Amino acid sequence: MLRLLILSVTGLWLSVSHAFAIDCMRPLPPEIPDGSTASRDEMVAASDAIQVFVDESERYLDCLKVQESLIPPNELSAQRQALMAQQHNAAVTGMEKVASRYNEAVRAYKESRKAAE
Repeated sequence: MLRLLILSVTGLWLSVSHAFAIDCMRPLPPEIPDGSTASRDEMVAASDAIQVFVDESERYLDCLKVQESLIPPNELSAQRQALMAQQHNAAVTGMEKVASRYNEAVRAYKESRKAAE
C-alpha cells in the first residue's frame, strides 16, 4: 500500500514538473504608440499593457526558475544551463526594450503637447 502511494506521488510530481515545463511561455511585447501622434487614452492604454507585459514576464522568469529547480543537478548540463540563462536574459532584455520604447513615446507625447500649446 505504501509503495502504491509513493508511486502515485511520484507520478503526480512528474506530471506537475512536466506542466511547469510546458507553461513557461514568454509573453509577447505590447504595441507602443507613436507618442507624437498618440492620444492621452492611447498612452494610458499602452502603460496598462506594459504593466501586464511586465507582470507576465516576471511570471515567466519565475517559471524558468521553477523549471530549472526541477531538473536534478546531475542532469543539468552546461548546454542546458546556457540555454536557460539565454531565455532569462532575453526576457529581461525584452522588458528593457519595451520600457525604453515607451519612455521615448512619452517624451515624444510631451513634446507634441508642448508644441500644441
